[in-house]
Amino acid sequence: MEAMVDVVDKNDNPIGQILESHVHRNADVITRAINIFIYNRKGELLLQKRSRNMFRYPLHWTSSVSGSVNQGEEPADAALRELKEELGIEAKKEDVKLLFKKYVEHDIKHVVYAYRMVVDEVKDISNQEVVEVRFFPIAKVREMIRSKDNISPFFTTLFKAAHGHD
Repeated sequence: MEAMVDVVDKNDNPIGQILESHVHRNADVITRAINIFIYNRKGELLLQKRSRNMFRYPLHWTSSVSGSVNQGEEPADAALRELKEELGIEAKKEDVKLLFKKYVEHDIKHVVYAYRMVVDEVKDISNQEVVEVRFFPIAKVREMIRSKDNISPFFTTLFKAAHGHD
């Protein structure tokens, strides 16, 4: 059965529900999403390259982990679920630290809960959503953003919120 997600206002107050698949077809709907920035002990940031089958930004580099928050689900629980689904990493709530909550608007609108965690090793897994994962030095990520080198604009906004603007 397809997941339902909460529709919220810009202040994250629930105002309804919608099927997750309908979110991308309805530009006026705001839903909750999670984002996880995964760093290794050297301070490098893990990025994932989206599959060519993805609806938005195929073959673009993006956040370590991202996804929707299901109806009635706590954002931290959604972060742990997406972490397991996308990268096969099992973690506990204390492993992910909330960095910020921010309303973000691009071609879709979300109230994003952005988390941070440290993991030194990630298996290079390929699945329907991800074709590659790799740790990058922060300076290289900034360079990729400046050159618009196959970087998702949604990720760019969140990266700048977490790491400041150039």
